[in-house]
Amino acid sequence: MTVSALGGRPYVAMAIDVVIELTPTRWIVTGALLIALSLTRPGEAQENRVPEAQVESPEWRMSFTPYLWSAALDGSIGLNGEVTDVSLGLGDIIEEFDLGFVGLFEARRTPWVLRADVLYRNLGQETNGITVNQDQFILQPEVGRTVVAQPWGSVDLLAGVRYWNLSVDVTAPPNTTSGSKDWVDATAGAVWRFEPGRRWHLFVKGDVGGGGAKFSWQGHGGAGYDLGPCCTLSASYRYLDVDYEEADAFIYDVHFNGPALGLTLHF
Repeated sequence: MTVSALGGRPYVAMAIDVVIELTPTRWIVTGALLIALSLTRPGEAQENRVPEAQVESPEWRMSFTPYLWSAALDGSIGLNGEVTDVSLGLGDIIEEFDLGFVGLFEARRTPWVLRADVLYRNLGQETNGITVNQDQFILQPEVGRTVVAQPWGSVDLLAGVRYWNLSVDVTAPPNTTSGSKDWVDATAGAVWRFEPGRRWHLFVKGDVGGGGAKFSWQGHGGAGYDLGPCCTLSASYRYLDVDYEEADAFIYDVHFNGPALGLTLHF
């Protein structure tokens, strides 16, 4: 007689040299006993199961992330032939910053993803007697699909648009030139998420765009820590570049880059 384990439970097997004839009824009873002995507890089976990719979630999960983005601004801004080089470091941004808001809304129902990234801020700078003031609004709605879903993380592919609206005032005494422009760029990108620990999250998001502008692109990456079921604290770095030119009438060839700190609210 030997003692072994089947499905995490011991069972006894007896080896004998006598051939026993099993009737159909005995086959059924014997098979049922073997199946019952081999079954693990339901909790164990669920705990050890590897999640399958692309399994539909029963309901939408939503989050909203307001965050502070200390973005430096460098590049060229031109109106009606008057082109001004603009360079605002992080210290300048804090000093010249008047009003702003940055936030990200996200809704998920695996494998689908809906996102909307919004930015508004008012900035001004004076260089060599020339003053540049700008109101900037950016809205980027996106729709995506999770193409990789594993215990270590996920990968989403995204498609959307980036809407720009700018109002610029250039004052070179005694003249002041004002102008406004809006345009739309189609965008395509991806988000990669990695789960290194129970409460830690790493993420990288990138996209490219064009249409209204010659070219635009951005990269955004960082880390998050779950404070609880309600919220996640995140720190990241974001870079956004755009090159828009309409002859000499309007030029906006700039990039923004800097650290960001956000708080994601889950609901």
